[in-house]
Amino acid sequence: MISRYEKLSSAISEITRLINRISAEVMKDYGLKGSWAKYILVMKRHRTGITATRLGRLCERNKSDVSRSLSELEELGLVIKVTSGRYRVKMALTERGMEIADGLSLRAMEVISYVGKDIKDEEREIFYRLLDSIAKNLEEIEDGKITV
Repeated sequence: MISRYEKLSSAISEITRLINRISAEVMKDYGLKGSWAKYILVMKRHRTGITATRLGRLCERNKSDVSRSLSELEELGLVIKVTSGRYRVKMALTERGMEIADGLSLRAMEVISYVGKDIKDEEREIFYRLLDSIAKNLEEIEDGKITV
């Protein structure tokens, strides 16, 4: 049983490490930090704006990192506030931010296409279904819904 745990956690860690390195290289082409790639891609899906809290949740990043990154992206003219006020302010990509997001999306699709080149569609469906199941089950353990 431990070997399955080790294999799963090692594989996920290695995939995450490699994705982060590839993201950093792609973002370097734009003169941006690699850690911002995920923010920009998530914001691309939320064209009318997204709150920092929701962005942090979707990107699995803490509040201070999200706030700091959004401030820096705003200074660079890549994001703007689309609602006013002190709380629940929504941020959205600017035209330049959207251009970068489009470039990142294209590169992400190329990478995903390449790494999945030897995987049949049926296998891919099973793979993603299994990943979703593992994530859901781990969340139940983390949330204390299940004791193991």
